[in-house]
Amino acid sequence: MKFTVLGSGTAIQYQNRASACYLLEDEGYTLLLDAGFSVMDRLSKAGTLANEVDSAFISHSHPDHSLGIIHILFALKNKHMEREKPFQLFGFPGLIFWTQGFRDIMGSWIDPECGLEISEDEEGRKGPFGYTVFPVEHTGQSSGIAIEWNGRKVVYTGDTGYFDELGDYAQDADLFVADCGCSSEEPLEGHMNLEEVKCAVKGRNVKKVLLSHIYPETGELPERWEEDGTLFMRAEDLLSLEL
Repeated sequence: MKFTVLGSGTAIQYQNRASACYLLEDEGYTLLLDAGFSVMDRLSKAGTLANEVDSAFISHSHPDHSLGIIHILFALKNKHMEREKPFQLFGFPGLIFWTQGFRDIMGSWIDPECGLEISEDEEGRKGPFGYTVFPVEHTGQSSGIAIEWNGRKVVYTGDTGYFDELGDYAQDADLFVADCGCSSEEPLEGHMNLEEVKCAVKGRNVKKVLLSHIYPETGELPERWEEDGTLFMRAEDLLSLEL
């Protein structure tokens, strides 16, 4: 299984980081986690075409996590983006209403010929991946996702502040992809700092933590280090991990 960071940044220009998007690939299935502004460019750099993405999870409606989906749907209208199976979009409560709003504006331009399936199910399966969507502390509809398959587990927080139950979702994760959008010296509402991420995974048997969604407020993070049996890594665009 390969996990690739397509975008480790936010809505602002900082350290050449694209806004939030990540790619999970296994058994010939490709799952996109969030779709920020530069998703098409980053997919190209990672060697993946838009029509090769099987499904996409959107954590919440903030543009730096979601607006790339509109670009993907429009691209799938093009004759060079041949695709037979429907594009599957799933995620936060309200995703269907959010998508319909763009359909009302753009009409058939974002209705690909292959079809579009949208779900707000709290749990289910996409290809080889079983998933559970859980609420996080950011906006009223923001969600994280826990993905499990073949005895492995990846947890993606999306944007979130710290909350006590987060550690329960992180339990036994092979990879915990965490919002680290601020520091304790420069707090940012709805985001975590490094100490809060550490608190979430402490005693939870998490193998790897990927610190992402990096703002200037995050401060300087080491590239990687190990602490209490957990490997911590600073996310970089186009970083790929094998799990």
